[in-house]
Amino acid sequence: MNNPLVSIITPTYKHEDFIGECIESVLGQTYDNWEQIIIDDCSPDKTLEKIYSYKDSRIRVIQNKERGGPSKLHVSYNNALELANGELIAVLEGDDCWPKDKLEKQVPIHEKHVVLTWGLAAEKFENKIVMPQKKRNQRQQKICPDLNELLLGNIIPAVTVMIRKNELCKIGGFWQPVGAVLVDYPTWLLLKRFGYFVFIPAILGIHRIHDQQISKKHATTMLESSIYYIDDILARLNTIEKRNLNMRHVTAAQCLRRASLSEKVSDIIQAKKYYRKVLALGNLQQCFKAVKKLLLLRDV
Repeated sequence: MNNPLVSIITPTYKHEDFIGECIESVLGQTYDNWEQIIIDDCSPDKTLEKIYSYKDSRIRVIQNKERGGPSKLHVSYNNALELANGELIAVLEGDDCWPKDKLEKQVPIHEKHVVLTWGLAAEKFENKIVMPQKKRNQRQQKICPDLNELLLGNIIPAVTVMIRKNELCKIGGFWQPVGAVLVDYPTWLLLKRFGYFVFIPAILGIHRIHDQQISKKHATTMLESSIYYIDDILARLNTIEKRNLNMRHVTAAQCLRRASLSEKVSDIIQAKKYYRKVLALGNLQQCFKAVKKLLLLRDV
């Protein structure tokens, strides 16, 4: 793969305070063979005005005819994917940004059998950037994680991702299960069956933390939907794929999700039952979480 075109998909909504930094982080890339496809979901503020102030032929702008909202994220992503000319697809939401060498570091890793690459993500609170903690990212250190590892939880920050377009199209593009308000984790789970995922131990994205994020406003919905689409993924696997999973640990991960959801809806008795199941099935880290939760809930 020699100097391939990278198509950058940038969904945006009410990002007038952030979209300028997002676009400038693309313009400043040390790898310059890219196109950025920005999809605005009918922003009522000055987001579009800010976007159109950048005069670069590599930037294309689409405005949805009507507001889709979180439940139709896949429409924005897949409309952009349809227009993408690149062999490689990168994701950069309108409130996030990249370090200048992100593409330069990532593109050369995408050889024939590499479907997806990702790396570490820093977090930005207002004007302060917080680097990822090494301890928190221990699970990411596997260079080529297997499906079992991914089913335990999402370790792949979307802002760092690069995907081969052909493989993404094979699964029908970005997948947003019914009831989910995200496309990233479900899509990674479907893609894992088509080749290698490679972790690059470098900062490849900067994720902005602010009050209007979908992940903050729809946390309970995201948790509930994850339980169902992971069950869906497990039902799709063939006998050999299931045999390669550690079903005890995967089941324990689902129990942790169900316990957390039960807590959120104040069903403490059910939450305790799920945490006790984790103690019977889980790995050391999962059991530690369950014990910690049971201690906190013992007087409830």
